[in-house]
Amino acid sequence: MKYQHWVKIVLLLLGVKANRYFHQYHLILESKTWTEAQRYCREKYTDLATVDNMEDMNQLMAAGKGYSGEVWLGLVRANTGRWQWSDGSRDLHYTNWAATEPNDIDGTGNCVEINSLGKWNDLSYQTQNYVACYECEAFDCRSRDDVKGEPFFVVHSGSWTWNESQIHCKEAHVDMAVVLSKEDNEVIRGLAFNNSVWIGLFREYWEWSDPSATYFRYWKREKPDNLGGNENCVLSVLGEQGVWDDWPCEWQFPFFCHGPLKSKLSVVKTRILSTSDPNELGISDQLLQQLQVQLGNLKVSDYRLSWKVQQDGQIFQEEEEGGPEQKGGCEVEEG
Repeated sequence: MKYQHWVKIVLLLLGVKANRYFHQYHLILESKTWTEAQRYCREKYTDLATVDNMEDMNQLMAAGKGYSGEVWLGLVRANTGRWQWSDGSRDLHYTNWAATEPNDIDGTGNCVEINSLGKWNDLSYQTQNYVACYECEAFDCRSRDDVKGEPFFVVHSGSWTWNESQIHCKEAHVDMAVVLSKEDNEVIRGLAFNNSVWIGLFREYWEWSDPSATYFRYWKREKPDNLGGNENCVLSVLGEQGVWDDWPCEWQFPFFCHGPLKSKLSVVKTRILSTSDPNELGISDQLLQQLQVQLGNLKVSDYRLSWKVQQDGQIFQEEEEGGPEQKGGCEVEEG
């Protein structure tokens, strides 16, 4: 009696599953342009590195330990120019612009303050203001879609650039203040004692290669500056705590990819001759062990071996005696 069966062999180039809460970063010490680095990462991993928050930045810095130069990230100029809240929400139904605002008067007015009169004004991120953050009584207030704990605002006095404000709010609170109503606006104005104060609204000109809808930024002071008008790609300066700088995409640097190494999947069809049903308990396990021994003899490593279960729930299917020969097949997912 002959039974045909399928053997599923997954040859893993990397036997580590990516952490669901953090990106898995890989420093590639080959100098490439941003576009070449993107192509490499998409072929070998998932994409150029995306950074969602400070936890990710810490992970990235740990992955780059021992190297202090510049490395490409996956952030690139998109020239969309849309208004966006720092926490990723897009509700801009309420606005309170001052007359003639936003006017982007010097070409750098990408961030928004509430001025002393309670009106909104677009300014350069390098301007120094008070900063308004928001907190929550419940963790899921972060989404502000199904609020179980009402958000409340915290204003910090002092001289903060918009980038410094964003980092501080994300680390110490939930994020920069999202203003959804006149009441929100007046509360923040009061907490700032009529001083100008940053809120979380900014004009977004950047997007991630993968593409992710994350709006965390970790710019170096006075960056991005688009020096020369062609600094359209972003790198991390590992020797300066990983802060970001905009740079011409044609320059060559090492780079970070994220995601696990892609696996190679092979499905191998084979036959066995047996006088007993190999679907019986224990027989299939013994056969799998024998296959693993054979793969070991062939010096094959870093793989996961398992049976492919058929639609009827069986691993092996009986062939009729004298029936047409069943041809084998192989399914491969290249890494």
